[in-house]
Amino acid sequence: IITNFINKTMPFIRYDVGDYVGVWDNDVFPLKKIGKVYGRFDDILDLGDGNTLSYHQTYQLFRGFHEVEQYKFIQTPEKEIILQFKINSNYNKEEVINNAKNIWAKYYPQKALKIEIVDKFEIDKKTGKFKVLEKLK
Repeated sequence: IITNFINKTMPFIRYDVGDYVGVWDNDVFPLKKIGKVYGRFDDILDLGDGNTLSYHQTYQLFRGFHEVEQYKFIQTPEKEIILQFKINSNYNKEEVINNAKNIWAKYYPQKALKIEIVDKFEIDKKTGKFKVLEKLK
């Protein structure tokens, strides 16, 4: 795949990107235009019934949710969805949990959500990054 995700940069070739993208039909072989980039396969949770959850969707859900300092969605091997978050100390724990459940139910009423409160999140030692979405194996 030849990509240029940032304006004014040279295109570069990427192999085995692991991205889930839309592809526009194009009669000019071998070129294909990539449509919307949904995210990496590893970073998309399966909610069932053809619905998925990607990083961009979690950001839309919780960008104005100032009651939490940090959050993370986890999908278990049994397809259970767990939302972990660290609560800002200025807020009531039960109110924050109820607000999070209400936000989730507004967009994904068909999928149960389990909520866990954590004191801190660990940075991945291999990548040095914090993942907002994680699939447990």
